[in-house]
Amino acid sequence: MLGETRSKVGSVERRTIDQWRMATAKARAATKVEKGDETIRKLEHQVLKLEDELRDAAAIEVALYSVVAEHASSAHKVHTPARRLARFYIHAYKNWSPERRPSIARNIVSGLVLVVRACGNDVPRLTYWWSNVVVLRETISQSCEDVELSTSSTETEGDVPISNANGSDFAARALRSQHLRKTRLAQDTNQMLSPPPGAGKDWRTCSTFLSSLMRVEAWIHGRVLESVWWQAITPWMQLAAPASTRGSSADVHGDLNKFAGDSRELFSKTKVDSNPCKLGDTRQGNISVEIWKRAFADALKRLCPPQGEGLDCGCLPVLKKMVIQECVTRLDVAMFNGILRDPDDDAPTDPLADPITDLSVLPIPIGGLTFGAGSHLNNVVVNWSTWLSALVSIKDRIPVESRNGEGITAKPKEIEDEEPVQFNLLKATGDLLMLPKDILLDSEIRREVCPALSLPLIRRVLANFVPDIFSPEPISPTLLAELNSEVSLERKNQGEADISSDDIAMACVPPIFYSPPSTNFVRVWIGEPSGAATWGRSSSSALRKGYTSDEELEEYQNPLALLEDKPHYDSTSAGKKKKKDEVVGGSRFQLLREAWISS
Repeated sequence: MLGETRSKVGSVERRTIDQWRMATAKARAATKVEKGDETIRKLEHQVLKLEDELRDAAAIEVALYSVVAEHASSAHKVHTPARRLARFYIHAYKNWSPERRPSIARNIVSGLVLVVRACGNDVPRLTYWWSNVVVLRETISQSCEDVELSTSSTETEGDVPISNANGSDFAARALRSQHLRKTRLAQDTNQMLSPPPGAGKDWRTCSTFLSSLMRVEAWIHGRVLESVWWQAITPWMQLAAPASTRGSSADVHGDLNKFAGDSRELFSKTKVDSNPCKLGDTRQGNISVEIWKRAFADALKRLCPPQGEGLDCGCLPVLKKMVIQECVTRLDVAMFNGILRDPDDDAPTDPLADPITDLSVLPIPIGGLTFGAGSHLNNVVVNWSTWLSALVSIKDRIPVESRNGEGITAKPKEIEDEEPVQFNLLKATGDLLMLPKDILLDSEIRREVCPALSLPLIRRVLANFVPDIFSPEPISPTLLAELNSEVSLERKNQGEADISSDDIAMACVPPIFYSPPSTNFVRVWIGEPSGAATWGRSSSSALRKGYTSDEELEEYQNPLALLEDKPHYDSTSAGKKKKKDEVVGGSRFQLLREAWISS
């Protein structure tokens, strides 16, 4: 019995041990499976993440790094980067999870900043990308539902409004303006990718993305304005300007040198003889008109080479007009301060507000200001304004896509309410010199006749007035005393220290102020019909999908095809899937193709 019992106990123990071993093996196998499943999930997540990054990289490469940034007559061709980026972002916004939007938006803004920085001071390329960023922002804003961005004016250089830029405290404003300009030009990619103060920081929403695009626009606008000013306008103010800035041909350069030589000779005689400008002597004014016509024609060629040659271009013309108008405002300040310069000390006093060293480019000689000088000044200003207004007019520059579009009837405000280009300070100075001086005691008349001039500037103009045969009476001491008292009272009310009448008041260069084009103008320019819920659906739209847009990915998959004289597109390969090892490094374009086909 004992032996049988022991045998049964032993068999039970063996069965129990076997069961324990089997349970342990099953537990270990289940643990391995769970670990394997977790590893697989991690790998799948990493693969999806890498695919997303590859798809984003392909979209940026196709839209930004693979295009030739040059102006063309077709708005559809010029705005290829904006069309491709908008197509990719809108597809992601409508079809993918919100967690995917931040990386796409940041990659787009980062890519735009990099291509703009790579342009350096190349103005045509800068305006090319500027136009594309504007169209991209407007397209996104029309296609996304959570937009809360205000397209109001963006001031990029401080908080001083343009209307108050002619104050008497010039030194502080000039230093502040220079400091802010250097700060703005030193902005890097990280600053561009950071939303502005007060804006939402959630990149999953379109409003944050559009705010960053607006900042990129303002940044490009500042770079374009500075480049055009220093490359095309400033050299004409300097003595012995380089030949490359004064005409592209020897004949033009020779004629202009002859004009400038005559003007310098005339200016020297006037300075030596100390004779005021006579009403019938218009030589210096005519020469100045010719010089600055050439300067602004050169500026337009830099902004848009086709339009500078009288040809059509598909980029937004309102951007070029904006820069020309701001250059006119700066030149207006420079000429105003140059005209009021002391004849005994005619050196420039400020590199921004008073930079002119070649006084022969001024419309009238410096020194005594007379009734006759005011008449000449008004004639020159009218000549300049008429010519410049025609140069930058956008009434007859609607592209072919828009002219043939359906439903495009309402004209935008930039076309309907187009205002002429004005030299406000010079015009106000000319009017002031031709007025009976006693009526200037009335502040209402002063605001009506010369609204662009502050009291210190009016006082300085009148202090330089010299009687001539058309206005033989000198300035009344009573008038100067009244103006001095008003200046003192005005500064006291503003909490500023009083200044002597002998102190020099100068016009100040206004801060850079960016006001984006209206949505209606962009819509008309790219050929979008009125009331369209989604842009890019009309056959006349510059945002319509190109016939070979999907097939162009074949070219990017095989970069060596670019070496051929005529790139070959295989129309039969658009709907076929290639094996992964057929094209090395082409996986990202295949991922992008899948997104493009469904968009």
